[in-house]
Amino acid sequence: MVQHATTPNNPSHCRAAPRRVPCGLDRAWSPVSLRASISVLLLVMSLPSLASAEANPNALDPVARRVSRLAGELHSPFCPGKTLLTCTSYQAVEVRREISTLASEGKKDAEIIQLLQAKYGDQFKKGRQIANPVQPWYTIIVPFLPFALLAFFLIWVFRHWRRPAQEDDVPAPPPTAEDEARLARLRQRIHNDTD
Repeated sequence: MVQHATTPNNPSHCRAAPRRVPCGLDRAWSPVSLRASISVLLLVMSLPSLASAEANPNALDPVARRVSRLAGELHSPFCPGKTLLTCTSYQAVEVRREISTLASEGKKDAEIIQLLQAKYGDQFKKGRQIANPVQPWYTIIVPFLPFALLAFFLIWVFRHWRRPAQEDDVPAPPPTAEDEARLARLRQRIHNDTD
């Protein structure tokens, strides 16, 4: 009689039964396949930046840099409190195109500002200009003022916390005759209680 693989005499019964794994999880990633997948993913992610670098090797030409700098410095007549660079109105886009045209024609920054002030100056409130005023030298200190004030306050608090109270420094007044008599009576009581 032939023995089957399921009999206890057969050494094949020592093999473990295959483990049941949920669908899709029965394969593990090998280190090589994991590295290859990460490399492909990084390559795919870098393609748009490579394409834009090839299409425009100089991200900003000198004229575009000038336009961007000027638009960041000039007030927008269409968006109060914003510069031409941050204003989203279509008029600001047109003014930026106009600045680009004037800059590509070779006009200097001062000439461009004068032309824009003459053209759009009536849209500003009285006394306001398109160009930002020149800031005085001491405005560089303004961002650091809160930190300086906080440091001085902390130093002041620490020094007053470490200093002894003013009342401790004042000497006690000399005892009067009444105080001496009361102290003598208290001493007499204590002396009589201990006997």
